[in-house]
Amino acid sequence: MYVSGGALNKSMKKDSDHIATWESFINLPDNINNPLIIFRSKSKGFVILTEIKNHKEKPLMVAIHFNNKMKITEVKTIYAKTNLSIYSRWVKDNLVVFANKKSDLVKRIFAPIAKPLTKSHHKNYKK
Repeated sequence: MYVSGGALNKSMKKDSDHIATWESFINLPDNINNPLIIFRSKSKGFVILTEIKNHKEKPLMVAIHFNNKMKITEVKTIYAKTNLSIYSRWVKDNLVVFANKKSDLVKRIFAPIAKPLTKSHHKNYKK
C-alpha cells in the first residue's frame, strides 16, 4: 500500500474535512483491513469508512485504488465528512459494497430517516 507525501499533507491541512493527525495514521492499515463500510467511488476506486476519528470526532474515510488483483495500490486521500447524512445518501444511491452491520455507526447510517410526528400519527402529539 502506498500513501504519497502529498496525500498525507492534503489529509492533514487542506480544509475542515481533511483534518487528520499523525495519530490517525498509526492504525490505518488495521482499519482499512477491518472497514465499517466500503463504498464504490463515484469516480475511480473505493472509499472505506473507518473507526478512526478526527479531532472533531468524525469517522475518517480513506479513498483507495486497487490493481487488477484487488490489492490496494494507493491511498489517494483521507478525510471526514462533517455530516453523517452523506453516508446515508450513498447507501440510498446503492454504492455500498460491504457493511459491518454490527457497528453502531453503521446501524445509524442504515437506519431509516424518521418522519416528524403529526397529530394524525400520534394521539399524544401537541404543538
